[in-house]
Amino acid sequence: MERIPTASVLKTTDYSFGLAFEMQAQNAGIFVSRGIGIHPKRIITSYELFFVKHGVLSIKEGEVDYEVHEGETLLLSPGIQHEGTKPYPPDLQYYWLHFSIAPIGVTYRKNEIITVKKYCKITRSIRMEELFRWFINDQESGQLQPKIASLMIYLMLNEIAFSDSLNQGIQKISPFAYQTDLMIKTRFAEPALSSQYISDQLHCNSDYLGRVFHNAYGTTITTAIHQARIKYAKTLLLGNSINIKEVALASGFTCVSYFRIIFKRIAGVSPSDFRTTYEKMHVITL
Repeated sequence: MERIPTASVLKTTDYSFGLAFEMQAQNAGIFVSRGIGIHPKRIITSYELFFVKHGVLSIKEGEVDYEVHEGETLLLSPGIQHEGTKPYPPDLQYYWLHFSIAPIGVTYRKNEIITVKKYCKITRSIRMEELFRWFINDQESGQLQPKIASLMIYLMLNEIAFSDSLNQGIQKISPFAYQTDLMIKTRFAEPALSSQYISDQLHCNSDYLGRVFHNAYGTTITTAIHQARIKYAKTLLLGNSINIKEVALASGFTCVSYFRIIFKRIAGVSPSDFRTTYEKMHVITL
């Protein structure tokens, strides 16, 4: 049985970060389990951010137990004891980052403060993973400058804040828009999926559906389908050695050249360039 902190516990452990703080990076990496060992009991002087890629990380901070699942983050506080509560499962993989903060002696406006949940489900998980990979790649190649590292940490924390605000807004979304979004997320790999196909499935006027979806998510249905397919394509490019054509077909595209066009439009680089961007990784295992 999972032991997840209640909302009241989480509320008391939110963090506030502003541009008046400099994020001072220490180190980062990816942990790949071999199915043995448990997270050590320790007290550290830095923040530690976990982002789980696969499996479940079972960890305790103070008197609160956490089960951090795939696509979720946990931000541990400095000066508080934490330890593993269960042995590492064999499929566990997670990114980790140690950082501290230091005031830089300037004031900032209220809208420059972000509130970061201690425990959060990340909405744009591929973007968070890209940030970690970018950070680790530059760290391992010796190209990570302190100011760039500080900005990248701030971007990671901002992804947590963004995810929380989006999660809170789900209850206000139109049922038609929500069902469309759910269909896109679960059936994006089907080549037949389109705006017209979804409206037919929901027995809804396509123009009306397009309007309510845009009002809820700020984008068109077609763009959302493309984004879901490219998001999945990125995971295949990062984690597999299959060729570009196979990636395109597995992601719901029937035309490889069109896949390349859409990929570059959304990702800013070609699929092959994206694959070679993240070559160096700081991997630890037990």
